[in-house]
Amino acid sequence: MVADDTAPPAGPAGRAARRARSRRAPVLAGLLGLLGLLGLVGLVGALGPGAEAPAGAQEAPTSTDAGSTSTVAPLLPGEPAVAVDGCEEVLHDPDRALGDDAPLRAAIDRVGAQGVALRVRVDWTMPGAGEVVALERRCGWRPGGTRDPRSLLLVVSPAAEDAGLWPGADLLAPVAGRFAAVRDRVAAEADLGTADGVAGLVDEIGALAAAEPAPDPLGCEQLVWDPEGTLEGDPTVTDAALALQADGHDLRVRVEPPTDGDIDARLAQLEDACPGWQVDGDRPARRVIVVVQPSSRSTGLWYGRDASDLLADRWEAIQTRTMNPRFRAGDVAGGLADGLDQLTRSSPGPARPFATDLGSTGSDGAGSAVDRRGVPGAVVALGLLFVGAWFASYLNWRSKVDAGETTESFGSYSRSRSTSARRSGSGRSGSGRRSSGRGGRRSSGGGRRSGGGSTRW
Repeated sequence: MVADDTAPPAGPAGRAARRARSRRAPVLAGLLGLLGLLGLVGLVGALGPGAEAPAGAQEAPTSTDAGSTSTVAPLLPGEPAVAVDGCEEVLHDPDRALGDDAPLRAAIDRVGAQGVALRVRVDWTMPGAGEVVALERRCGWRPGGTRDPRSLLLVVSPAAEDAGLWPGADLLAPVAGRFAAVRDRVAAEADLGTADGVAGLVDEIGALAAAEPAPDPLGCEQLVWDPEGTLEGDPTVTDAALALQADGHDLRVRVEPPTDGDIDARLAQLEDACPGWQVDGDRPARRVIVVVQPSSRSTGLWYGRDASDLLADRWEAIQTRTMNPRFRAGDVAGGLADGLDQLTRSSPGPARPFATDLGSTGSDGAGSAVDRRGVPGAVVALGLLFVGAWFASYLNWRSKVDAGETTESFGSYSRSRSTSARRSGSGRSGSGRRSSGRGGRRSSGGGRRSGGGSTRW
C-alpha cells in the first residue's frame, strides 16, 4: 500500500492538523464560489440585452419633424444611417417578413378608397400603448395631440401570427370592439404571417369601418363602454385597452352606471343579453372583462379559459393592489389604465428574433452584433461556473473527510448530494402544486363560465 504523504499523522497532532484543514476548506470554497459568481456575472453580461458600443461608435441622429424618419443607433463611423420608422409608408415591412405584398397593398388601397387612412406595420412583438403613442408623435400622426379620427394603425406580428389595431375616434365604435372576433375568424382560415392572410384581415376591417353601426344600448360590442362619461374622454384607458387586445385577448372594459343588484349580477345579465358573450354556455375562451361601478364602489375582473394561466392566481391582486387604490382616490381613468397596463405587461408574447422598429426605448438596432460578440464570453463564463462548482464540492467533501464526518469517496458523495437535492426539489414542487390547486378553486368565480370575480373598494 502506498502511503499518503498528505494524510495527517495519528494522535493529537493529527486531530489538530485535520481541524486546521477543515477551517481552511471553507475559505477556499468561498474563494472558488466568488470565482463562480464572477463567471455568472460574465455570463449575464455576455448574453444580456445590451452591450457598450465599440470604440469610435457614435449616436445616429433622430429627426423629430412631423412625417420624418428616424434611424437606428448607434452607428460605426462611415456606416450609413438605416431608416426604420417608415412614417410615409402605408405598408412598412422592412424585412419582407410577409413575402409578396401585392395582394396586401391592393387591400390597403380598397380601404383607403373609403376615406380611411390605414397603415400596416410588421413587427416581431406587439407594442405597448406608450410605444404606439411615441411612434405616432414621432411620425406626426397625432395632429393636435390626438389620433387622426379616420385613421387605422394595424400592427402584424408574423412570429405570433397575430395582429393589433389602433383606430381613430370615428372608428372606435364600429371597429375596436369587433376587431378581436374578426381577427380570430380570419386567423382560423388563413395565416396572419403571410401577405394573403393579412390582406384578408384588412378587407374585414374595411367592411367593419364601412358598415352602418347597429344599435347597441348595452354597449355589448364596445371595447370601452362609458355611457355617463365618467372617464371624460381620457385616451389613456382606450390606448391601454387596445394594447391588451393586441396581445390576443377579446377585451371589454366597462364603467357601469348604477344598476339593480351587485356587479356580479350585472355581469350575468350582460352574458345572457349580449350576443357573443357566451359560446355553448361558456364565456369566450379569449375574453377578458374589466368592470368598475363607482356608485357601488365595486370592481370586477373576469376571464375565459385561455387567460386562466395568466389570471387564475392574480385577478384579485390586480384589483386590490393596482386598481382599487386609484379608484378610492377618485381616479377612475387612472385605475383602469393601470390595471390594463398590468395585464398587458403580464401577458406572454413571442420571442423577439431581432430588434423592433416601433421606436421602443429598449431597442438599439444592434442586437445581432451584440449577440455574436457575446458567444465567446458566454462559453468562458460557463466554464468558470463549472470549474468553480466542482472545486467547491471537492473541498466540501475533503473537509468532511478530514473532520471524520464521512468515509465516502468523492464520487459517491457527489451522487448522494445530487439525489438529495432532487428529492428536496420534488417535494417543494409537489407542495406548490397542491397549494396552487386550492387557490384555483377559490378564484374560479363562476365555474362553467371560467374565472375571476369582484372586489369592493
